[in-house]
Amino acid sequence: MKKVALERLSKAVRAEVMSAAGEPVLITAHGEPVLVIRNLLEDDLADELIAQNPEFQASIERALEHRAAGKTKSLAEIREKYAQG
Repeated sequence: MKKVALERLSKAVRAEVMSAAGEPVLITAHGEPVLVIRNLLEDDLADELIAQNPEFQASIERALEHRAAGKTKSLAEIREKYAQG
């Protein structure tokens, strides 16, 4: 993830970025949406860093492959297994 200090941005861009603390700001190019700037909630940064982690992404891919191959159990099956003791 690229990191840019707010101070490096132009004054006008800084103002737009800071306005995203109140409501999301939609950035467009040629009338098409390309980016949304919004404030970070308490866990957003951690969630984003985890989601971008290659090991996490690989685990998601493995889980999807297992699901497609029918190698998973439903939540109901798991609950039934552990309810029986």
